[in-house]
Formats: sequence, structure tokens, C-alpha cells
Amino acid sequence: MKNNFPKRLASLRNQHKLTQQQLAAILNVSKGRIGNYEQGKRSPDIEMLKSLASFFQVTIDYLLGLDDDDDTNM
Repeated sequence: MKNNFPKRLASLRNQHKLTQQQLAAILNVSKGRIGNYEQGKRSPDIEMLKSLASFFQVTIDYLLGLDDDDDTNM
């Protein structure tokens, strides 16, 4: 199974017009961590997935590429 998470995260961040630094500050992590996620060098733990899904108002399944519907009706 292909890992779609790096592309999904970068796309969502860009849609929200955020830099990696800005997203990192919002999530209280380093810019390097966001960069590593987007490059596929590092995978987020479940708590980070929850934080990202909540912030971007998408499902974890969407973030992971298991679902193409980004509308969660939250």
C-alpha cells in the first residue's frame, strides 16, 4: 500500500496557506518534524494524527490515504 500521508499533509498545509514553520508552531513541534512527515522520512504517532485531523478537520483515514473524501461534516 502506498503511503499517501506525506502528500496529503503538504497539500492540506498549502491549502491553509501555512508554512511548515507555522504549522509546527500551531502543533508545538519542530519545523523539522513537519518537514520529515512531508518527505516521508518520519511517520506521526496516533496522537499527532489526531491533532492533524482535528486541526485540518479531516479524518485520519483521509490523512492516511485510506479515504478520498476530505469532507467530514465536522
